[in-house]
Amino acid sequence: MVELLVVAPPYPGIEQCYGLEELTTRDDGLVEARLHLRVNDQVDLAERIRMTVVAVRGESVRIGVDAPRTVQIFREEVYEAILRENLAAAKPSQVGESPELSTLRRLGERLLSGPTPEREVDDEDKPSPGKEPSEED
Repeated sequence: MVELLVVAPPYPGIEQCYGLEELTTRDDGLVEARLHLRVNDQVDLAERIRMTVVAVRGESVRIGVDAPRTVQIFREEVYEAILRENLAAAKPSQVGESPELSTLRRLGERLLSGPTPEREVDDEDKPSPGKEPSEED
């Protein structure tokens, strides 16, 4: 038996997912599903995503994923590398940083820092009251 941690957007029926041991909601709104599965066990994630435990050899687990090409599926370390690259690309330029970009950058840094206890939103993370952003902003 293997233990897998699947992180995905919440979807109806996830509570009845086969092999589910624990289900938690993260600060970023995604859910973490801890599953205990055996070789050839299949789990339907969301509407059109199926994950199969193909093989287990020592510490190595081979997973098969059947999903539409439009669905992006990453291993955690790959996803975190993409986040880091996006954050690096979003660093303030010499011209300055917009409030929206600053908020996105801080939120991305929080995601990379790992799970944390519930926390309140900083005042600087809250949207400014007043006018809607225009194309000129």
